[in-house]
Amino acid sequence: MTVRFRYVPILRSKAGELYAIEHLSQVDRGVITPLIEVIPTLFTGRVVNKVKLPDPDPGKVLHGLAKKLLRSCGYDCFLLDAQHIDGRVADVCGMHPLAYLARYCSDFRFSMVPVTSLTRSSQFQAAVRGAVQRNPRGLCIRLRWRELQIADFGNLLASFVRDFGINRADVDLVIDYGSEVENAPPPMDLIAALPFLPQWRNVVIAGGTFPKDLQEYTPGIHRRHRTEWLTWKQMVAGANISRVPGYSDYAVQFGEYVEPVPGSNPSASVRYTVEDEWVIFRGEALRRKSKDEQGPGAEQWVGHALLLRDSGEFYGPAFSDGDGYIHQMSQKRTRPFGNPQTWIRAGLNHHMTVAARQVSRLLGA
Repeated sequence: MTVRFRYVPILRSKAGELYAIEHLSQVDRGVITPLIEVIPTLFTGRVVNKVKLPDPDPGKVLHGLAKKLLRSCGYDCFLLDAQHIDGRVADVCGMHPLAYLARYCSDFRFSMVPVTSLTRSSQFQAAVRGAVQRNPRGLCIRLRWRELQIADFGNLLASFVRDFGINRADVDLVIDYGSEVENAPPPMDLIAALPFLPQWRNVVIAGGTFPKDLQEYTPGIHRRHRTEWLTWKQMVAGANISRVPGYSDYAVQFGEYVEPVPGSNPSASVRYTVEDEWVIFRGEALRRKSKDEQGPGAEQWVGHALLLRDSGEFYGPAFSDGDGYIHQMSQKRTRPFGNPQTWIRAGLNHHMTVAARQVSRLLGA
């Protein structure tokens, strides 16, 4: 399978993220190869009226996830990383959950590339090896930037690839800074230290400097630099390197997976991507702490949408599905005003559209 990764957004297997992928335009989807992390909360029973329901059957969850992936990604290439459920979700029919999910991907004829790293468990690596053999579309190896500084890293990586019985031409490398973009060596140094540079199918630089949450911001409008984008753009525009890597980010999410806090009271906020920054419309908490407390609640989103629409930085309702949603909500006068999932999916869809077109302009078709 010949692939060229230009933009790789790293997303989680939540409904909002999958919706955001599904509703990209066909042109933008052609630039994007999503890396989707399977999250453990899919396998945890919901809490209804403060009562936790039993955990769902993992086999049914995985079958449902496979259908959702088909709906969101279709037959386009995507990367699948199950690291967060390794050792946390029981085997299904005697199979590691990744192996069980990979079977569905093969049956549905997905263009799914399994993701692993140098430090996963032996059971996980065996499941990845089986997935590569069952659905031979290659392998993605996710490297933390510190791993490239290990003594004899080249031999370590070469030996690791041989264990999967594939050639380097069928391997994608994602060098992941996580949330540490600002405190790590520049990408050029890591690219220079990468062994067998011309031989890998794809090489991608990833990072995510969006804040872990919005608690550092008071209600109002704030701006934050897209450091991972600025770093990659500077490298591509001015560097004299033998191979230009693809771009990857965590969109408008934190660069490390963090379990959600049970019973948290999120704010009514909007995350909007512009050329080199994020504009953050920070609202107040959605739920009142007591019956007597007054609060603006979900209607804050309408105010944010109005401010954004009239700000001069709004890309317009036709730019993306997310922008269409924001414009629609700016005209709302009655409920519903959306919820955290609909607003995060709007921000994600808009961000991916912006990033895909930025990368296309720099790298070309």
